[in-house]
Amino acid sequence: MESTLLDRGRNDATEGGSQADSNGTASGLVESATNKGDLDVFCGPLLNYRGMSDPTSDEPIWHGSVLVVTPPRQRTPELTLRCIGPVEGSAGAHGAGVDASHARPFPGVRVYEDPRKAFWRFQLDLPFQSFEAKWEYHIAGLRDARKDTSGQVSRKTFVVPSKDQSMRILFHSCNGFSVGTDMDVWKGPSLWNDVLRMASSLTLRSSSIQHCPLSLG
Repeated sequence: MESTLLDRGRNDATEGGSQADSNGTASGLVESATNKGDLDVFCGPLLNYRGMSDPTSDEPIWHGSVLVVTPPRQRTPELTLRCIGPVEGSAGAHGAGVDASHARPFPGVRVYEDPRKAFWRFQLDLPFQSFEAKWEYHIAGLRDARKDTSGQVSRKTFVVPSKDQSMRILFHSCNGFSVGTDMDVWKGPSLWNDVLRMASSLTLRSSSIQHCPLSLG
């Protein structure tokens, strides 16, 4: 997903005739006009699971990233991440103590910029717990660029399996259809609407939460 967005950004820069320096930043950019402390966002946050390290040790590490797309020349964003406790009904949750006030900061890294947009990535790592854990991340001042100043982007949460648990994975294929299919019936985010429909029909307990979606071509 990230590579696709980056390719689109590079194509946009080429079509606009802009010249970028060695850091991928186009010259002659004008700083975006936002309220002090705000960070306008065109797309995101997009969470991506990237893998794990030390899987056979007593302290395996989960690795992931978050991507946001903003107007160019905005302040460097910062993401904070904290564990907010075990998922209800998860194994090992009984008696688990979590300091939800402890949050780790992760600075944004600008991976590409052109006269119309900038791509920021936050590289995350967190320890697997002895229980299925719920994590929360927040980017201060993040605001939907398509709305007015009240369009603040809320805090986001995701679930990581325990160190002794296998991931529950959601698989889906592309939107390819056979000849004769009425495309008007299926246009729009039909796949994700169906995923949300299935999720809303289940109780928000351990057995209903998917840890990772896998997109197939």
